[in-house]
Amino acid sequence: MSDTQTPDYKATILLPQTDFPMKGNLPTKEPEIIKGWEEKNIYQKMLAKNEGRKSFTLPDGPPYANAAIHIGHALNKNLKDIVIKYKNMQGFAAPFVPGWDCHGLPIEHAVMKGLGEKAKTLSDDEIRSLCRAEAQKWVNTQREQFKRLGVLAEWEKPYLTMDADYEAEEVREFARSFERGVIYLGTKPVYWNWVLKTALAEAEVEYHQHKSPSIYVKFPVKDPKFLAKLGNPKKSVSVVIWTTTPWTLPANLGICLSEDFDYQLFDTGSEFLFFARALKESVEKETGIQLTAVGSSFKGLDFDRCLARHPFLDRDSLVVLGPHVTLEAGTGCVHTAPGHGADDYKVGLKYGLPILSPVDESGNYTDEFPEMKGTNIFKANPLIVEKLRSLGLLLGFKEFEHSYPHCWRSKVPLIFRATPQWFVGLDLENSQIRKQALKQMDSIEFFPKWGESRFRSMMEGRPDWCLSRQRVWGVPIPIFYCKKTGLPLAHVPAMMKVADMMEQEGGIDSFFKHPPEFYLGDWKKIANLPKDPEFGSEGFRHGKDILDVWFDSGICHAAVQSKRKGMTVPADLYLEGSDQHRGWFNTSLLSSMASHDRTPFKALITHGFVNDSAGLKMSKSKGNAVDPQTVSSQSGAEILRLWSIYEDYGQDLTCGKTELDRVTETYRRLRNSMRFLLGSTFDFDPAKDAVPFEKMTEIDQWALGRLYELNQKVTQAFDEYSFYKIYHLLNTFFTVELSAVYLDILKDRLYTWKPTGHERRSSQSALFLMTESLIRMMAPVLSFLAEESYSYLKGAKQESVFLTDFPTSPAAWNKIELQARYQLILSARAEVQKTLEPLRASKIIGASLEAHVDLWAEGAQLEALQKCQNLREILIVSSFSLKNGPLKAEARKADGEKCVRCWVYSPETGRNSKFPGVCPKCVEALS
Repeated sequence: MSDTQTPDYKATILLPQTDFPMKGNLPTKEPEIIKGWEEKNIYQKMLAKNEGRKSFTLPDGPPYANAAIHIGHALNKNLKDIVIKYKNMQGFAAPFVPGWDCHGLPIEHAVMKGLGEKAKTLSDDEIRSLCRAEAQKWVNTQREQFKRLGVLAEWEKPYLTMDADYEAEEVREFARSFERGVIYLGTKPVYWNWVLKTALAEAEVEYHQHKSPSIYVKFPVKDPKFLAKLGNPKKSVSVVIWTTTPWTLPANLGICLSEDFDYQLFDTGSEFLFFARALKESVEKETGIQLTAVGSSFKGLDFDRCLARHPFLDRDSLVVLGPHVTLEAGTGCVHTAPGHGADDYKVGLKYGLPILSPVDESGNYTDEFPEMKGTNIFKANPLIVEKLRSLGLLLGFKEFEHSYPHCWRSKVPLIFRATPQWFVGLDLENSQIRKQALKQMDSIEFFPKWGESRFRSMMEGRPDWCLSRQRVWGVPIPIFYCKKTGLPLAHVPAMMKVADMMEQEGGIDSFFKHPPEFYLGDWKKIANLPKDPEFGSEGFRHGKDILDVWFDSGICHAAVQSKRKGMTVPADLYLEGSDQHRGWFNTSLLSSMASHDRTPFKALITHGFVNDSAGLKMSKSKGNAVDPQTVSSQSGAEILRLWSIYEDYGQDLTCGKTELDRVTETYRRLRNSMRFLLGSTFDFDPAKDAVPFEKMTEIDQWALGRLYELNQKVTQAFDEYSFYKIYHLLNTFFTVELSAVYLDILKDRLYTWKPTGHERRSSQSALFLMTESLIRMMAPVLSFLAEESYSYLKGAKQESVFLTDFPTSPAAWNKIELQARYQLILSARAEVQKTLEPLRASKIIGASLEAHVDLWAEGAQLEALQKCQNLREILIVSSFSLKNGPLKAEARKADGEKCVRCWVYSPETGRNSKFPGVCPKCVEALS
């Protein structure tokens, strides 16, 4: 080499080195990580680590086992997994037992549809067997799909509502509730699916647009008492009602008024009509009839128990009073059929009206309305309208679209129909379950807070809980019926024996395997038997009704929380979508109050629904649904995990290409930063090279102070279940504090300073602590990235990041004075960067190291800059001068020669003949 040649120092530059790949290749890498968790039993070891310590119970509200998982399922399981992993890393014994809802109408319907005509040739036992297989098929499918999301759980021992021990406990819970007197047999209107011939619960009802007839009908007044109160008018009088369900008119037994409203006679010219005075204009508009008010008005109270005539049946209709009458629509005179409406039923009970329901299980009229016996009620609507028209009793008719109850599974429009059903009474004198449940809410924590008012309103407004269903696939109601009289024999010891046999003999088929006498024993000794002398004369039969599937899942507190190791009642947390205020949250609380008079949970997390990027509801028909399996196979489940905390779950969330692309970009930034962190400590041995915090350089102490603050905020966000804050905290820290500031400043030190020098080892010590802490901090959410990063971390390690503790930064890192000082220093740095931009743009300089900066500051800021040990490094310039004055910066080309090794300009560059072309700092590094 000649004297004029400069050596090539490239080999002396200590660039980051790591095998941690830049590309995540998540669709391939994630299944390998999951396989590793399974082979090493990481979930079991995670629990074993905390055995004997304080427990944390989060039961799984069971998804229904009848289809592949959708994006809402993915959100829900990801959020639960985040909580469980965090709590375990915090030192809690927090098991996660996944569950599935396996009984009920949709599974039975799918099986029967598949069987077609063959279904008629099969026994109930055979149908139950096919239903069990159908449910198990989807349990297996969903289990693999949930595992693919990176969820750690008791996957080999989940709870299924069709497990024998679960079914047995469900029967016991029914028996306990019955014994406490909160379950009764009642004939009252319930939502009825006339296609599938079964009752439905409130939680199984959803509302869709439906076209109905809107009619105004005259009920003639012949009652002398009624007419006398009206002053014995000279023309005929009719009470006018409005209804959108003409098919319920054959069941009409009353007309309900409000006792406080003003009612009026109106003259049409040929007759008088009677209805609420405030609705005159509305009735004129809807009927096209000009009306003139006659005389003064009356209060509804004046007509209590008066009579009108049914428009086409030979009977009276009793005038009654009720609080549900409004002036929002109609006439203020409400058609009342106690067998077909909740409010009608209540007011009917008060006035002793019969519960007439002339409609059978298929939605056809019975012989209680012989004129149309066998006609479907929806087909009867136009027939009844025409009948009213022919009788001259139809004042107005039109069709209109409105929100109407439909079955949430089969989508068929429902009817209200009074049938004998078993109910949980919410307001019974001896229990007052509703009142007690509302009282319990005072002690329940809600995340977000609005969940409380929503849950309260659902509980305040719901009717008694209809428990019975007329289906085959479900847990039988353990009650027997007299063959002769049809009367029920409900005996708690017999119920408990049913439960024991079910547990011993493999489930619900056991109930039907033994004759009723096997369970009842000497039934004549049972107390409070019906007085009918023929009761039991021909023996008994098994009850055919099954329990509502919401009772199945609702008793999870008894069948899972009370029985599984490490779980407690009440649970620390239930976490489900906002629809569960009327679903699982609701039925869990009610079933627990009914059997044990306690709440099954201490806190509730409610998350919103997932819509597309435009905020529209997802559906396969629209083609806007996001399939979690597709995202996992194309981009990686980690993207779904990160998306799960991207938005505040307290509102409805959006998911589509826009959101997933944004989250993917965030993931790449985090991954690249993690790669840099791991690579920067390639020649660092934490056991030998670590510099204690108190001896670190100030910039490194500052950085660990930032980590301390991040750790505090992230921990608080986890504790408060504010997951979206974690997303933004981590994203900001990686993007701003780390990449844009600390790592940017450190590059020169890490690459070109003396390899074993104090400054470089100080920074590597800080970087190692930071890397190790960030990996554990992100692990509950970014489980795959954390596990992969952890495997590349130097030093002694556990088998998995999930066998480590959640990080706690030492209080010593929180040097308040240093942080305040560096805030002033970094604001000056920002001013310098702003000044350099125009020089770069005009190509006066390239890299910022080509610049010299004159920096003005005053007061505490100037003092902070003067005190700074490594200001040139922080500013990333070759030289600077400090001056007193309001904050500003001026820049020019730096003096001296450019160091060929580190690119810093210095008048001293090249003066050392042993190391030509380099600056004094690099001379020291090379020496």
